[in-house]
Amino acid sequence: MANAKATKTGEAARERMCIVTRRRADDTDLIRYVLDPNGVLVPDVKAVLPGRGAWVSARRDVLAEAVKRKAFGRALKTDMAPGGLDDIIERTEHVLRHQARGALALARKAGLITNGFSKVESALKNGKVLALLHATDAGADGVKKLNRLAGHVGVPVLRVLPHGEMGLALGLEHVIHAALLDGPGAARFLAPFRRLEAYCYGDDTSGDSIEGSTQRAEGSVLGDKTTV
Repeated sequence: MANAKATKTGEAARERMCIVTRRRADDTDLIRYVLDPNGVLVPDVKAVLPGRGAWVSARRDVLAEAVKRKAFGRALKTDMAPGGLDDIIERTEHVLRHQARGALALARKAGLITNGFSKVESALKNGKVLALLHATDAGADGVKKLNRLAGHVGVPVLRVLPHGEMGLALGLEHVIHAALLDGPGAARFLAPFRRLEAYCYGDDTSGDSIEGSTQRAEGSVLGDKTTV
């Protein structure tokens, strides 16, 4: 996850305890869940919804364990509607992906995104990049070349959205390679990508390690078909 922990208001992140692992961590590394008025469990990724909440580490496997152990019923201390947990793992990923697309769109509006192999390569060489973003279905050759350069300059690599979703966020038909440029407030746009990556791949591939990110980026990610 991002090194600079901050809430949307700029306040320092607060520690919360995961109801599964019982480990305490910054709330930006966990996801809050609440029951809606119909007794259906919903992911409150912005932690703003009213009511009693239960916090779970932002990882798919930990959420699956929470469902298996029926941990939400105990943590929320209230009745859950029949089927209130249905598809919660998929619904959580959907919300996180939506949040990542929104962050990418906002970064573009702030002038902090460049895309296209040549432009991204140039930005990396000029030391202007905060994070390198590949589509999950990007071609291996371009990924390897840019990752090698990113590794030399210590830039993290993230690969969590397919080219169509990246293009949609940036108002283009498709985007294969992009870079989040270093600038005022840029780190806050990176946080949703890190959270989605942690959710899909776990702590061992959180994006803080160039080597781990590079190895994953060179392989098959989320089962997407490779695009040249």
